[in-house]
Formats: sequence, structure tokens, C-alpha cells
Amino acid sequence: MGLRKKKSAEEIQQALLDAKNALEQHIVTMMTIKDDVGDINRKIGVKENEIKDADLELEDNQSKIDSFKQEIDDIERAIRQLQQKLQRTSENCEQTVQERVDLNTNLQNLHSQANLLADEKGAAIEHFKKMKNDLDSKRSSVKQAAISLRKNRFQGPEIAPIECMVAAGLKPVNEMVCLGDIHGWAPGLIRHLSQHEIAKVNIASKLDLGSCSESMREIFPCPLTAKNLTQPLPRMGLDGQPSRSKEIHTSHFDIQVLSNLPEMDTRYIQVGDLIDRGDHSEVTIEIMRQLCLQSSGRAFSLIGNHEQLVIEGNYNLWYQMESKMAFDDSKTQRPGIMAHDVIMTGMKTLEESHKGNFAALEGCIGSLLISQHLAIHDSLDSAGKKWLEEMMASTWKATGTKLGDLRKWVEGGGWKLHEHSANFLKKLRKASMKKQVFVPGAIVIWFEAGNLFMHAEPNGIVNVDENVYDPLEQKFNLGGDQIQFLLLSLVKGKSTSHPLTNSRLSRVETDEGGVRYKKEDAAAGVEDFGNQFGRVKRVVHGHSPRQDDLVYEVQTEKGMTTIYDIDEGMTPILYFDSGGEDPCEPNRTPAGLQFRLE
Repeated sequence: MGLRKKKSAEEIQQALLDAKNALEQHIVTMMTIKDDVGDINRKIGVKENEIKDADLELEDNQSKIDSFKQEIDDIERAIRQLQQKLQRTSENCEQTVQERVDLNTNLQNLHSQANLLADEKGAAIEHFKKMKNDLDSKRSSVKQAAISLRKNRFQGPEIAPIECMVAAGLKPVNEMVCLGDIHGWAPGLIRHLSQHEIAKVNIASKLDLGSCSESMREIFPCPLTAKNLTQPLPRMGLDGQPSRSKEIHTSHFDIQVLSNLPEMDTRYIQVGDLIDRGDHSEVTIEIMRQLCLQSSGRAFSLIGNHEQLVIEGNYNLWYQMESKMAFDDSKTQRPGIMAHDVIMTGMKTLEESHKGNFAALEGCIGSLLISQHLAIHDSLDSAGKKWLEEMMASTWKATGTKLGDLRKWVEGGGWKLHEHSANFLKKLRKASMKKQVFVPGAIVIWFEAGNLFMHAEPNGIVNVDENVYDPLEQKFNLGGDQIQFLLLSLVKGKSTSHPLTNSRLSRVETDEGGVRYKKEDAAAGVEDFGNQFGRVKRVVHGHSPRQDDLVYEVQTEKGMTTIYDIDEGMTPILYFDSGGEDPCEPNRTPAGLQFRLE
């Protein structure tokens, strides 16, 4: 083995230096490697985070993929359904195409027909023009003929003038049939007369009107129905009434009442308020007028406060009361009064219309009173006739009138009767400014067989001056029956018996919120009357329509008295306000009151 050559110090120093440089280089390299390792670790951390985020995103995407798969399944299902629908639509389309072909064929046929119709239309228009010219000519002729016919036929409301009839050998009265406030609802009166076989009523060639519902609807059609259907409103009032336009035609003419009362043992009493609030006041009065003339003293209508207004000529108060009941367009189902509308009367203004209708009522009421006076007079025995003539003597003298004048007017009939009657009322008012006058036929009290008939409630009896009752002291033999009656009298144009036509029982509110009527007030009236004229078994009155206390009893010293309020509120507006259905139905029959005499 050879010997190693010993290095020199320089070589060793150089070697050390080289080793140191190499070490430093390694250190630098290690530091660089350490930095690289740190960078790598950081990058690894970032990548790990990115991997985590990617995993989360992958999970979310998987959920979306699952959802997309479900949507794809739904879409594929919808596609299949649409394909099926498309198949059906295609089939329908083929059918539609065929139908279109058929329609085109039909259209061509229709075009051909239209061309033919156009030619026919031209010919029809020419024919229509000719027909219209002919119709206009005929209308003119018919109008002239109608005017001429109305002149000949409609000299008055009745079919012919009526004389006062008194039959011989009358049966004693054993039954009373009564009817309350009618207030212009003529259908109610007609139906009531028919139901009780009191009388048959014929109007405009419709025979026994009350027994035929269709005829009733024809003569008294519902104005509300016509208004709702925008049809012409039915005219009201007596046809040919001089106070209305001559152009206004109504169905109320040729009125004829055939009474059965002379063959019956019945007396018919209507307790007043024939008129107002309803549309058929004039017809109502005329029916009642004819009934009393042909019933041999077996039918009368008492005076209510509404008749009293006309007798007194109190137009202002009458107007106020009627205006409150007028039809209101805002309440289309409430059957208010239409009779005063200018459409109904042919007047230029509503004021003229009201005044014309009031004048018509004066003639109607006057004719009724005169007719009733004749019926009373002619039905009395000789002593009764003499007494009545003596009582009326001052009235005849004050008005320059005689009983024979009344008979002449009635037997003449027609609108002349109405004219005479209206003028006579004016004479009565004027004469009453100087002295008291009795109004012929104006009955305010009828007392028979213990039954007291009046319009107002019996509390009014105690508020009348005692001298007013003087005529009641006389008992009359009327057709073989003992009766007492009281006629209305005027002093300075006003009634002296106003409480007998316009009194109501006092109202008292109960703890339950209802209304109670002070029957003790009625008892006082019955007591007062009974002390003067004999026991009162019944009081029959109207004036106060109400749903309770229609029948009640009061105790007096002379015994128990039954009081009947027979005001049923039958006219349409009152019937409607009380809850009644179909208020303008003319075949509604009022109940009234019927009883046998004891």
C-alpha cells in the first residue's frame, strides 16, 4: 500500500473553504427547499379546501341531477300525454276539416238563399209601406170613430141612469156584513161583494167581475208589472171623467151593480174611507153609490176622515196626504199612488193633475151622498120621512135646494149628476158660514140592534159636543128595522163631528218594546154612548190599520162590549208596508166582518 501524500496546509485550508462554501450552499439549498416545502404545504391546504368545496358542489350537483332526472321524467310523461292529445286533436282536426267543407257548402247555399231573401225583402218593404199607409189611414178613422163612440156611450160611469129602488116585503135584517177602509182598492170591494153574494159587478162588458180572476186582472192590471217591463201604464179612474184629458182612455166604464140585498136578510155596512191612497177611488165610490140605490136601504157607506176632507173642500190637507203616498221610482216594488201622475190624467203639470182629481172626487163623493140620502129617505116609514125632511129643511133653504132636485139629478145620472153634486157641496160649505147645515147622506154613526158602526175609534165619542148627538135620539123604522143614525153637519165649513171620523186610541210603549193601546179610552166612549142611547153590544170601526188588537172587549156598567177594528190596510201600499206579498193582485179578498144579530 502506498503512502498517502500528506496534504499541505494550503490544500487543507482550501478544502475547508470549499467544504464551508459547499455547506453554505447546502444550507441555502435547504432553506430554499424549506421555503418550497412551505409553499407546497400551503398549496396543499388550498387544494384540500378546493377539494372540500368541490365535494360540496358535487353533492349539490348530484341533488340537482336527481331533481333534473325527476323533471325529465315528468316532461317525458307530459310529452307522452301531449302526444296522445295531439293524436286526438289530429283526429278532430280531420273531422273539423270535413265539417268546414260541409259548412262552406252550406254557406254557399245560404248566400243563394240570402240573395233570394233580399229580393223578397225589397218586395216586403214596399208592401209594408203600403200597409203602413193603410194602417195610418185606418187609425185616423178609428180615432174619429172612438171619439164619436165615447160621445155616445160614455155620458157617465154607469151603463144607464139608476133610480132609487125600495122593494116591498123585505125580510127583517138578521145579519150584518161589514167592510173596513177600502182606500181606493175597488178590487177588494168587488171581491167582497161577490164572496158574500151581496151583488154582482159588471164593468166594461165583463160580467160578474168578482167571480172571474182573469177578468179582474184585465180590468185592474198591475201597474208595477207594466213599469218593470217598460210597458204602457194602465190608466185609472172613470172613463170620460170631465176633469181629465179627453185623450185619456180607461177600462172603467159601463159600471153596473146588481144587488141581491132586497132578497136577503142582510145589511151591508162599509165604515168609511172609500177613497185615497189607492188608484181606484172613483170606481169604488160609483160601485158603492149604485149598491145603495138598488138595495132598498140595506147598504150604506159611512163617512171617514178622507171623505170628510172632500166634503169640507180641504184640498191642501188632501194634497199633503196623497203626496206622501205617491209612487217613488227609487222604491220600484212599493206600489204607491200613480193615479195623480200627469201620464194618467193627461194634464200638463202635477198640480193640475191633483186639482183635477180632487174635483173628480167632489163630484163622485157628492153623487154618493145624494144617492145615500135618497136611499135612506125612501126606505123610512112615513113618520121617519117627515122627521128627516124637517131636520133637513134649513139645509134645503140655505142652499136653495129641494129633495126633488136630488132625485132629479140622480135619475138623470151621468156626468151631469157629478156636476150638480160638486156644486151642491160648494153650496153647503158656503151656507155653513152663516149657520149649521146637515150634509145629506153623510152618515157618521149607524146604530142598530145594539151594534154601533162608526169610522173612528170609540174614544172619539166623548169629544163631540152633546148637541151634535141630538138627531140620534130619534129611532127610525127603516124597512121594518129599528135604527138610529147621525148625519155629518158643517159649521163654518168644518165638520162638527170630526172626532167620530178621526180619533185613535192612545199608544203606550210596553216594557218589551211593543205597543199597547189604552182600551180604557174606548171604554169611556162606549160608556158615554150607552148611557144616552142604550146598551152597546158591539162597536165596529175602521180608521186604524194594525196587526194586533183587532178585536177586544171592554167592560161598562151596562155589560161587556166587543170592539172590532176592521181596517185591514187592504189598498196595495198599506198591504205592502205591512209585509203582504203581491200587493197589486186584484183577486185578494178582504176578510171584513160578518155576524148574526142577537
